[in-house]
Amino acid sequence: MGVGLKLELLQKYVLIPLDIFVKYQHNRDIIERLDAWLTLPVCDEPERITALIEKYPEFRLIYKEDCEICRNTERVMEMFSKELYEPDRNMVQYMMDEQQETIDNMYKGTANILRSLNMSDNEIVLNLCAQYRIEEAEARNYLQREEL
Repeated sequence: MGVGLKLELLQKYVLIPLDIFVKYQHNRDIIERLDAWLTLPVCDEPERITALIEKYPEFRLIYKEDCEICRNTERVMEMFSKELYEPDRNMVQYMMDEQQETIDNMYKGTANILRSLNMSDNEIVLNLCAQYRIEEAEARNYLQREEL
């Protein structure tokens, strides 16, 4: 038994996984216009594409544009590059945030242990500087943030 996913949307949509549609449509004729729309982006069989265009001539221009884009490898790579740039940038920022959180947790853990040993803030700063090889100003800034 699968787990259902419920999406709360303002408009009514039907979500169709194209990989499942391809399996369902295998060896079946394109009967409705909706079948044609769903077949166009996933089909790579020339005979099937020809049959689709013969039945729905308005798809000829769409298919022609797709073919031209695919022939221009440089343009395709440019499109992928632009699309992948933002996720890559977001991933780098996410990884930096994760690393900063790890560092903050190390400083916090060390400072808490040293406080439990009744060390003064100056002693804690000196220990943080020695253990993590950070500047005194950075260690003091960290302790001030922790006190807030």
